[in-house]
Amino acid sequence: MGFFDKFKKNTPQEEPVNTDAYKRIVNLIDDKNKTYDALVSCIENPKAYYADNRDSYEERCLDESTDVNTIIWIGLVDGFIDNELMYELDYKDEAEEFSACVKALAGERALTVNDDWFNEDGDITVWAEILNDKWKESGYVLAAMDIDSDSYCIFLINSGSYEELVSEAKKTGHRIIDLR
Repeated sequence: MGFFDKFKKNTPQEEPVNTDAYKRIVNLIDDKNKTYDALVSCIENPKAYYADNRDSYEERCLDESTDVNTIIWIGLVDGFIDNELMYELDYKDEAEEFSACVKALAGERALTVNDDWFNEDGDITVWAEILNDKWKESGYVLAAMDIDSDSYCIFLINSGSYEELVSEAKKTGHRIIDLR
């Protein structure tokens, strides 16, 4: 260490980016490859992706100083939402809104959603648990990507892939919310 090295500013180190884990997350949630190309650009060059999508990030109160792993995670969420693979619900949304979003997700998978299952006194976690119990035999799980807010970014995933998704999210420093 040289004499002048003592006076250098300590700049915070960015967390390493596990690009393979992020790509695997995209493949697990988007089994029809609707988003892969767009989201790979987010994963491989998050700062440029941020610049191209600045308004979306700023709506979430994120600026260019946001760490790259958060930029990628939110980029994935927004990409899934834009392609109707995920819906973002506020924790206080009513059963009717929850049901409409779940029906849209269940659409081509032929999963039954009955509005009578959702008591107005419940909440998203209660309704999701009901659905996951009803769908246990179908091979699908309703889960959510944690974005560190009071909303739920819900999506469907094949139950055989769920644990792998949770593991891949942990590798990136993020979390999948278990709604089972």
